[in-house]
Amino acid sequence: MNDFNTRDYPEFPLKDFETCERVFQQTLGSRVRYVPAMVSISEFAVLYELAAGWHSDVDGHIIEFGTFCGSTTIAFAKGVQERGGEFVYTTDSHSWHIESAFISLSVFDALNLRGVIKQFLFDDMEFIQKLWQFPARLIFHDSDHMYGHVKETIQRCYPRLKNGGWMVFHDYTPGPDAVAQAVDEFLDTMPPVRVYKTDKLLCIQKDEDEHHNNRT
Repeated sequence: MNDFNTRDYPEFPLKDFETCERVFQQTLGSRVRYVPAMVSISEFAVLYELAAGWHSDVDGHIIEFGTFCGSTTIAFAKGVQERGGEFVYTTDSHSWHIESAFISLSVFDALNLRGVIKQFLFDDMEFIQKLWQFPARLIFHDSDHMYGHVKETIQRCYPRLKNGGWMVFHDYTPGPDAVAQAVDEFLDTMPPVRVYKTDKLLCIQKDEDEHHNNRT
C-alpha cells in the first residue's frame, strides 16, 4: 500500500493540561518508569480528560483495543476513578502481547487501578463478538494497524458507540500504516462530526446533540 497523507484537523480542546500533566507524572512519569510510555503527555491528557467525562456527559464504559504495557489504560483508569461508577475494558491479542500482559497487570496493581480495569487476552473481533455486552461511551483503537482490520473495527464498533461518545485512534500518521486511510475514508461517509487531532491521536465524537436518545 502506498504512503497515505493525513488531513489537518483542529487541536483537541484540553480543559486543564496542568492537572493532566500532574497525573501523568504521578503514574508514567515517576512510579512506573520501567513501563514504556507509548503516548506523549499531550496524548495522555486527551485520554484522561475524555475518560473523566470532561467533554461529554454520556454514561457508559471504556473499551480499549491494544493494552500492551498499559500506558494508555492508566490514563483511562485514572479518569474513570475521578468520574466513578464505570470500568475500562482492555484487550490485547494473546498471540502478540502475552508477555506484556503480566507487566501491565503488575503496573495496575502498583497504582491501585485494578478495581476499575477489566483486562482480557482476546483478538479484537473475538472480544467484540463474545464479550461486548455493555454500553460504551469511549472506544480506543491501538492494536492491529492494517487497513482491513482498522476498517472492520470501525464498522463493528462505531454503531455500538453511544451517541455523544468518542472513538479515538492512535498512530494517525502519514506513511504505510493504514490507520489514517481507514479513518478518513470512514469520515467521508459521515455527516459533519467533531474531529480533533493531538500528536498521533485522532478523536471523533458521535452525534453529540442526539445522545439523550441513546441512553441505556
